[in-house]
Amino acid sequence: KLVVTAASGNTAIAGTLSAVSDFKVGTTGSEKFTVTAGSGNTAISGTLDVADDFDVNSGKLVVTAASGNTAIAGTLSAVSDFKVGATSAEKFTVTAGSGNTDIKGTLLVDSDVKFGPSTGRTFQVTAASGNTAISGTLGVTGAATLSSTLGVVGNFDVGASGARTFEVTATDGSLD
Repeated sequence: KLVVTAASGNTAIAGTLSAVSDFKVGTTGSEKFTVTAGSGNTAISGTLDVADDFDVNSGKLVVTAASGNTAIAGTLSAVSDFKVGATSAEKFTVTAGSGNTDIKGTLLVDSDVKFGPSTGRTFQVTAASGNTAISGTLGVTGAATLSSTLGVVGNFDVGASGARTFEVTATDGSLD
């Protein structure tokens, strides 16, 4: 059941190999593979090449060998930048240090879009209606096309600030 070839030292074991102490492969002091007997912790100094699926703790982290698809059941926390796409041609990047996000494709949003602190949104688009609320000044450099009614709450002014050429006063509708 145990065969050691004298010329090479090759060993064949037909039964179970049981080790009570640590199991080490490599020269003493620079082992390449170690299994610590007391904990089962395993240290590998080389590349671990896995030909079949990789599954941690019954589905908590699964890598499917055939496709490389990865499923993570817990939170993915990245302390460095997060990038999607080919190296040096990423299409989506989140910079870890700032949270800045760079998107090179179309952003499709199926729900409301909100900017500003939760205590006072400064810009909001409601997905169901397209209604847009802006709490700051809207500056438009190019032409504006309105396909429906323009409702103005407050005075309606035409012309540069301080040099208005036309004004409708909101309180009484008078023209100035």
